[in-house]
Amino acid sequence: MTTSTKHRKSKGFTLLEVLVALAIVAIGAVGILVLNNDIFRVVNETRTKDALALLAREVAHEHAVRLSAPVNKEGECNAPNEDCRWWIRSEDLPEDPTLALLRLTVDCGWNNTFTIESAIPAYGKAP
Repeated sequence: MTTSTKHRKSKGFTLLEVLVALAIVAIGAVGILVLNNDIFRVVNETRTKDALALLAREVAHEHAVRLSAPVNKEGECNAPNEDCRWWIRSEDLPEDPTLALLRLTVDCGWNNTFTIESAIPAYGKAP
């Protein structure tokens, strides 16, 4: 080989090397975009559940129930959540007759439902 041939071979990258490098960068970029999309989805779901939990606490505080009998109440939420509905239901726990299960559900449509369940002393029975 002559010196001019050696000199030509060491100049720049081949087309194949450039294509391989671009493919690696593209695969990395797609992976980052998919991960980023998943993170945004999880953050959005968490915000929605957090807002529903706060709304459920507000409903529970506003419609606090002292159980002297089974409860079956429902209603609509106040502004700015007029499109949401709530339900408070109680039922006996067969495993323990001294306890009742109180279930508060807030539903704002589009699969945005949040439920809080609590075991409380049954209707007028001391634990």
